[in-house]
Amino acid sequence: MPTSSDTSMNESDLSGVIDMLVRYAPRVDVPQGARLFAAGRPVDMMPFLLTGTVRSEDRAGSGPQNVLCRARAGEGCGLITACILAQQPDNANVIAETDVAFVAISRDSLNALLSVSSDIRARTFRSVCDHLADLSTAIEDRVLSQRMA
Repeated sequence: MPTSSDTSMNESDLSGVIDMLVRYAPRVDVPQGARLFAAGRPVDMMPFLLTGTVRSEDRAGSGPQNVLCRARAGEGCGLITACILAQQPDNANVIAETDVAFVAISRDSLNALLSVSSDIRARTFRSVCDHLADLSTAIEDRVLSQRMA
């Protein structure tokens, strides 16, 4: 596996991480359009995507959806991970953009993995940081579009 300073993940690295995760978590398959998480609801697991893409979105009243970030195969959703670590409810809906397969990592299993694997810890926090940066960009784009309207 790469060191924590090497953020690239080749296929054998991904396979090793998935093998480790599968030991701790069940596999879940959901169809395109399914909601994995609902805004305001407690978050009790982190989906580590094996296939497919999910998006975090919110809606302002009856207005259009605002995509906050996306996660793809080989990633966990950084915003969901942040909710788990902070023991806070999700602030957005998480929707499957495609058919998705993931391993559902419980809070306890995630904490155990983070405590024993510096590689998984580094990748997890990198994912959280990347998705927070995506969220910041989405907010800036929304503010800019509102000013121009």
